[in-house]
Amino acid sequence: FTDISINASEPHHRAHLSKRSTLDSIEQRWGVSVVAKGRYYPPGVVPPTGSDPPIFLRIAPGTELVKKDVASRLSACAAAAADLEALLRGKPLPGAPPTLPHSSQPHVSTAPLPAQDASPYPISGPGFHCLYLGIPASCPASWDLAGRVRGPNNAYLGHIASACACVAALRGAGSATVPETREPLHVFLAAGDGAALEKARGLTTSLIDTVRADFVTAFPGLPRPPGSGSYLPPLPPPPVPMPVSVPTGVVVLSADSAVLPGMESYLEGAPP
Repeated sequence: FTDISINASEPHHRAHLSKRSTLDSIEQRWGVSVVAKGRYYPPGVVPPTGSDPPIFLRIAPGTELVKKDVASRLSACAAAAADLEALLRGKPLPGAPPTLPHSSQPHVSTAPLPAQDASPYPISGPGFHCLYLGIPASCPASWDLAGRVRGPNNAYLGHIASACACVAALRGAGSATVPETREPLHVFLAAGDGAALEKARGLTTSLIDTVRADFVTAFPGLPRPPGSGSYLPPLPPPPVPMPVSVPTGVVVLSADSAVLPGMESYLEGAPP
């Protein structure tokens, strides 16, 4: 899913995005589900602990979209998020999808995804990029990797989102996003405009490179992250072979095992 905060937006934009008719049009356009959650808080008011979060929109795959592959789901959610971001800024939608009569299925490009089949984690697709940090798991928690990527009060990712009119969010294990997903830590980018998405990718790779350089300086003895230009996810560890249980008293012999003295009688008459 993708969350878009609308609590701090202009009142008329927030009211427009809170209308069910507006959300219905986005849902029908991309085959997603859009639900408003939380409550409105005036500027400067901090939500009390345990209370509802500031109002936001949650985008998730719709009933039919969940049957499709991961790339299709991410692409549709990214396109819907880009539409909502445009409405949030009072701008026209990035571009209408092709007409699909009597269908709520999103339009998804059939272009091949780079190295997607080599990893179980999302990498790239129409309308989105996933850029992985590559910082080793041995990074001390006290270094606050997620905070260094987000910046103070989410300033770094917020700047990318604002400058590029896109969604820029930290995802994966260690992101403290609720709920955390199983992928390695990465920055998720989504935009309906290709040029805006590539601009956001450039800013994000510079941010990741800076965080990686700071990590190497702080922990020279730990494994180094990948170099600049590499933002793919690591391959998952190979499966651990299941141990073979041998009943007590059973002797396992291979074809070339030597027969120990005194065991000949036990092997006489045994099947070949």
